[in-house]
Amino acid sequence: MGDYPRHFAIDPSGSLLFACNQHSDCITSFRIDRESGKLSFTGKYAGVGSPAVIALT
Repeated sequence: MGDYPRHFAIDPSGSLLFACNQHSDCITSFRIDRESGKLSFTGKYAGVGSPAVIALT
């Protein structure tokens, strides 16, 4: 769901993964299935310029 994922972070609840996609200039989000670990795209992304690192606070 993006080009050249460079970094990712998992939210504190363990239910979402956010990926920085450097070449497509966006951050995408995925739900994490807690039983299988499989990811599913949420359909949401944020456009940002060349993201390299993501930090959740």
